[in-house]
Amino acid sequence: MTTKELYKIEIMKELGLLPEDSLKNVKLYIEFILNKSSKKPLKSVNLKGIWNGSGFEKVGNLDKEIKKMRKDISESILNKGNL
Repeated sequence: MTTKELYKIEIMKELGLLPEDSLKNVKLYIEFILNKSSKKPLKSVNLKGIWNGSGFEKVGNLDKEIKKMRKDISESILNKGNL
């Protein structure tokens, strides 16, 4: 017999000795443990097309625009230190 099976047998014997109101508490505790331990697998979501229609289509060369913005921001930050 496995340890799990032995625990089940011991618990079943001891449950028979408990008063009815205590059995309610045991049931609630078991439900709590089961809810806590049962982790539902994450559902994967396809994000393809999430930005469609948001205006990025109007930007001709997106990579070039991003590089330009990064350069402008960097220069702005560096110039603030020269005040």
